[in-house]
Parts: sequence; structure tokens; C-alpha cells
Amino acid sequence: MSLRALPFVRLLAPFLLGIFLYAWAELPFPPFLWPFFLLYTLALPLILLYRYAWRYRWVAGVLLGGWLLLLGWSRATLHDERRQAGHFSHHLNGQAQWFSGWVYESPGGGTFEKIPLRVDSIDGQAVCGNLLLFVRPDSLYQSPRYGEHLRARVRVLPVQGPQNPDAFDYRRFLHFKNIHYQAFVQPDTLIRAQGNSGTWYWHAAYYCRDQALATLARHFPEEDEYAVASALLLGYKEDLSDELQTAYVNTGSMHALAVSGSHVGMLYAGLLFGLGWLQGRGKRGRWGATLLILAAIWAFTFITGATASVLRASLMFSIFLLGKNLFWREVSVWNVLATSAMLLLWNDPFLLFDAGFQLSYAAVAGMVFFYPRFFRLSPIFKNRIVEEAWKALLLGCAAQLGTLPLALYYFHQFPLYFWLSGWVVMLGGALFMAGGAALIALDWCWPAAAAYLGKALGYMLWGLNWLIRNISKLPGSTLDGIWLNEWAAWLLALALVCGAAAFALRRKRWYWAGMSLLLVLGVARLRRTLDQREQAGLTVYAISKHSLVDIFEGQTVYTFPSTANDKQLRFAAQQHRWAMGARRQIIQDPKQHFSGKKVSMEGAFIKIKDKKVLWINGQMPLPDSLNLPLHALLLSNNPEIELEKILRECRIGIVVFDRSNTRKNCRNWTEICLKMGVPSHDIAEKGAFCLQ
Repeated sequence: MSLRALPFVRLLAPFLLGIFLYAWAELPFPPFLWPFFLLYTLALPLILLYRYAWRYRWVAGVLLGGWLLLLGWSRATLHDERRQAGHFSHHLNGQAQWFSGWVYESPGGGTFEKIPLRVDSIDGQAVCGNLLLFVRPDSLYQSPRYGEHLRARVRVLPVQGPQNPDAFDYRRFLHFKNIHYQAFVQPDTLIRAQGNSGTWYWHAAYYCRDQALATLARHFPEEDEYAVASALLLGYKEDLSDELQTAYVNTGSMHALAVSGSHVGMLYAGLLFGLGWLQGRGKRGRWGATLLILAAIWAFTFITGATASVLRASLMFSIFLLGKNLFWREVSVWNVLATSAMLLLWNDPFLLFDAGFQLSYAAVAGMVFFYPRFFRLSPIFKNRIVEEAWKALLLGCAAQLGTLPLALYYFHQFPLYFWLSGWVVMLGGALFMAGGAALIALDWCWPAAAAYLGKALGYMLWGLNWLIRNISKLPGSTLDGIWLNEWAAWLLALALVCGAAAFALRRKRWYWAGMSLLLVLGVARLRRTLDQREQAGLTVYAISKHSLVDIFEGQTVYTFPSTANDKQLRFAAQQHRWAMGARRQIIQDPKQHFSGKKVSMEGAFIKIKDKKVLWINGQMPLPDSLNLPLHALLLSNNPEIELEKILRECRIGIVVFDRSNTRKNCRNWTEICLKMGVPSHDIAEKGAFCLQ
């Protein structure tokens, strides 16, 4: 299809570029451009209505594209809460202050409950802005509800960036949620104030969700079955265990537990089938069915939290239905995709950098483009069941191909059995969505029948979890450690686009362009691998109240045992190990010597090429002799040492103390280092220490 038939796709491109200018290039809209932009906006209708000569027909398109670029740029700048004149950051004094506001989203679970607060006053002064409160729940604590007003005396700080190399950047994640400040508060100091804010439809949505969760909890007493039921039906994933969540991630089935466009599609198909009798009753019947379908889709959207992928699907189906009823013709899927994206990004430009938004649109684009071409090339099956299973496989392959660059960039792994788990979750998800909706309806009007249906669905969920767990345990189920940085992901995406163009247009130049990009990517990867085989380094990670040290030699990492749990270890170190190309991990006892080509350890001394590090661990005896030059001194587990004496006797480049030490000891050592003129690195404040 020609781009001339896809006007909204062409209009979307400059709008996206404008958002990129602010959010990705961090270039705010210049104040001196506002008068020009206003005049441009007023003159644009005249520019578009003017009759141009044929050879100047491109002028209107260029001018419209320029206006859309400025529109996206200005909209993204205004959307950033820090650009608001009354933002509370202008009134912070570095001390504890009284904040009040209302909860504008449902709090998130975890070790600390995360409460997003829309601030309306600070020390009695009217302000605006978003604040993330962290609360460690106790036995008496009750989570606040949407719209509830809270007051607390807290010290507000900017959101901290990642403390470990190559780790997930939570500050960037929150930035694109328009949250830039955080505070920790004790549950007994959080004051519930009078009043209620928010919108009626969100209050209704959260009420319906809570009622549905209570119904599911009654019928699914087992923890795993309830967790999967609430995730499949309502997108509520707070109760998923780490083990079960890992199994779904490793099989590429996590999208089934995060309510997405496929759920909206199944709801749409079910409603279309159920209301078929109404659509056949003339124009009024058709519009009645359309309005009922739209109401059900948008009610489902808000009850499930209105995530980016659900919003995308709901908008697409709404535009498709309205276009079909208004113009009585099929609407181009590409135009619908572009229109829904522009509407969502106008409301929240930062959605463009949301992983769910990107993956959702990439998956749909992959299915729309690749699926029909795969189907035309595939064999024809006479058996209906086999044919439908084959279609599901082709659809899954098309979606995986569309999301491949993003999936490798964000998750650094590829599930090899996605096709097998896809059949399981597609069938299981469709059955449970229908059964779960019937269960909630029956629980309200016929509890006895609901009890039997709940038992049947419970067995089905147990079987679904059992299959996913066993698929994840198959040999070679997941290729992990695939490290792609931003530019490599862009190269892979461009290569995929060139391949798609070659497939559609049958032009060799697109094929060679795609192959050239893959060649560049392959050469860069080869060079990176060769560099990694020659590397040697040490990393001391920031991990709360624990010590974690890695020594890298080539593609081998020597890891010393840590008292932290597996989840903490993965969060702190796994991304960095993948980025360093570590293919083999050796758990090394710090009391035993080891010697490699570039690194070695003898007693408390670690040697990395020509640099020597002394590791004084409170759980190990001090070395007999310290009178030698050291590149670094590492202190762990509160060793009883006379640091000032050691600094006098040894020539030390830097003193590092990790987070297994008490804050009192770290402050004392920092003062001693400052007094002796020796650099220090407190990992609790400065993040991980890397010696390359």
C-alpha cells in the first residue's frame, strides 16, 4: 500500500519527532518560539486551503509537518511537571516539611508500598506536582484508596538514579511517569485527611476491580491460582510469586498476565458474536450494538488500570467501529494505529517511551504486516483445528518478529518455546476470560453454580501453571544474556524495516540495505566480544546491607558468596554481568586462593593486571603485612581496624566501603579519609565501584 493512502501515518512521524526533541534529546521548547508558533497555528488553515500549482504540491505537506513537529515539541515540554510555575520543587528547603495531596493511582505493592501522590500544598502553601511516597507496611497498616487525601511530614528528595552499572534506570522510568521526587514515610506518621478527589469513573473502576478481586479470592483459595486469575482477568499482578512470574517471562507468556490488546480483542470478538442479533436490526440496531460494545470495552479498560496496551487496543477498536458505522467502509489498520497513537500521545507525550506502549504497537504492526504474508506462503490444512492452531502459531511469530528489537533491548533474552506457550496461554486465556466473567456474574445471582464453576476454573488454572512451569524447564528454553544497547536496537529495527520493505516491494536495494545494517551490527558485536575476552576488572555492587563483589576475567566472572537473597542479587548484578559478556560464573570462596591469566587472589589481596586491591572483610582475619602500595582498599562487614594507621603506613589510591557496613562506620571512615587526604567511595551514596 502506498503512503499516499496512509495520511495519518505520515502526520504521525513529525509529531513523534517533536516529542523526541524534548524527551529524548532533552531540548525544551524555546520561549522565543511561542509567538511564532501561535502565528503559525493561526495561519495554518489558510496555508492548507491555498491552491498550489502542481509542482509546488509538496509545500502544504512540508508546512503541516513542520507545524506538527512544533506541536509535539511544545506539548511534551508543557507536559513535564517540572515546567509548571507552581511546582513544589521551588519550595523545598532540604528539611522535613508538611505535604498534603491525594492518591491519583492505585498504590503498588512490594517490600515498600508505593503511593503516587498529587501534591496540593506544602507547609500550607498551594503548590502542584507529583510525589512518590514509599511506605513499609506493618500489621496495622491499610493501603489508601484512589482519591483519598493524605498528609505527612517528610523530607523530599529527587528520585535517585541507578546505583549499579547497567541496572534498570528507575529514575528514567519515573521521569516518563512524570514523577521526579520521592519520600519515605513511616506508616504511623501518615495522616488520613478528610475529603476525596479524583473522577467518578476512576472511583467506579477501582470499586468494580476490588469487588471482582474479592470474588476471585473467595473462589480461588490457592495463592498461585488466585494470582494468575486476577492477572488474566483484571491485569492485577501484585500477588504473583517471583517463581511463577519468572516461568511466564522465560516462556514469553508474560503478556497474557498483563492485560493487553489481545484481551480487548477477545472481549470485542465475544461481544460482536453475542450482539449479532442486534446488529441485523437496521441502522438503530447497528448503532445500539456499537454503543454497547464501546461501553463494555472502555469499562474493561478502566477496571484493568488503563495501561498503554489496553488503551491502544480500545482506541483502535473504537475508531474502527465508528469509522465503519459512519462511513460504511473498512478502515485501514495502519491509519487506525497512527490515529490511536497520536490521540494517546497528545494526552501523555511521555507514553512514547513506555515499554508497554512500544511493545504493543510493535506487536500489532508485526502482526498486520507479517501475518498475511506468512499465511500466503504457508501450506493449506484441511483439518479446521490444525488450521486454527497453525494460524495462532503464525500470529505469534509475526508478533515476536515485530517486537524482536525491543524485547532484546529491554529484557536481553529470547524465549525459544514462545510458540508452544503461545498455544497454551491463548487457549487458556480465552477460556478463562469467558469463564471468569461468567463466574463473577454467577457469584452475584447464583452462588451455588458459581462455586462449581470456580472449582472447574481452579483446576484449569492449576493445569495452565503446570504447563508453563514445565515448558520453562525444557532444555534451552531461553536464550538469555543477549545484550543490546540503544544504537544496536535501532540498527536491528532499521534492518527489520528494510527486510519488510524488501518483502513487500520486492526491491533488491531494500534487501541489501537490510543486510548491510546486519553486517554492521555483526561486526560491532564481534569487536565487542573480542574486547570482552581481553577484559579484567572488579565491581563492588550497591546492595542493601550486604556485600557483593565480582571479578571479571575475559568472559568468566568470579563471584563471592553473599548473604543477599536471589532476587536482590539478580537486580543488582545480572544486567552488568550480561553487559560484560560473562558466559561462565564461578562461585569463589574468599578464603581460597585462585589465579588466572589477568586476575588472582591470595589471602585478602586481589590483583587485577597491574593493580592491587586489599579487601578487609570483617568475617576474615587481617593480613599480617600491609606496608605496600595499593590501588584500592575495600572494607566490608564492619571490620575492626585502625584506618588512620593503615593510611599512614600504606600508599592507597582510594578507600571503598560497601553497604554491608553501618552508616556510623562509613561516616567515620569518610572523615578519616578526608583528614588524611585520601579519596573515598561510599557505595551507599555514590553507587557501585568499578575497577576496569
